[in-house]
Amino acid sequence: MAFEPGGMSEKLGNRYESRWVAKQLLRLLNEEIRSVTVEPIGPDEQGVDLIVVDKTGIRLLQQCKARCDHNSWSVAALRNKGILGHLKAHLSKRLHDEFVLVSAIPPERTFADICESARNSNDNPKDFWRYQVEDIGKERRKTFSAFCKALELDPQKDDDLATAFDYLKRTHIVLFSDDHDTLSGLLARARFTLTGEPKSAISILTTYANNNDMYRKPICVDQLWRHLKEKHG
Repeated sequence: MAFEPGGMSEKLGNRYESRWVAKQLLRLLNEEIRSVTVEPIGPDEQGVDLIVVDKTGIRLLQQCKARCDHNSWSVAALRNKGILGHLKAHLSKRLHDEFVLVSAIPPERTFADICESARNSNDNPKDFWRYQVEDIGKERRKTFSAFCKALELDPQKDDDLATAFDYLKRTHIVLFSDDHDTLSGLLARARFTLTGEPKSAISILTTYANNNDMYRKPICVDQLWRHLKEKHG
């Protein structure tokens, strides 16, 4: 469900995003990923809060959305919040980028299953439609149809079917809670990765981009370690 309206909503949203940034920077320090860019600019800016480059060089365009107006992210909710529009704009430009929605609200189960099925397929769009959508049942057919319609794709056309299939393979909804357990998990990870007091470490990471003019620039592991050693030993 949505945060309460007003200034508190913005504060909670900012806190949520900053904790996700801290988690990505901890992953960077552990060399699980190559770089993190906070608040990208230019053609990557629309609907993207972070760009994470994984170990294979794939760019993960991440949008943080702690809440929505429903109990799950359905295709309709994704469309109404403009997320599918952002997804289409980015995935149509670069063939190897992936789009990630980070939220405390889970994806609608059928949509999540369709995305996972697309990734676990034989890479033939027609086979995907026939054996992993059409033959599975009404709910999958309905969800796939809604996804195509939201993106102005006609699955009866081979090219549009291939595009929808490709977008589904490159779409992820990551569940990241905004509760005490999440903070505890971050503190435990900071304790494992860094010396010193974990709460101070998380505070440093959540403010690193802002305090060091590192918005819109890739943050790499060497410079982050250098900063931590210079400031905090």
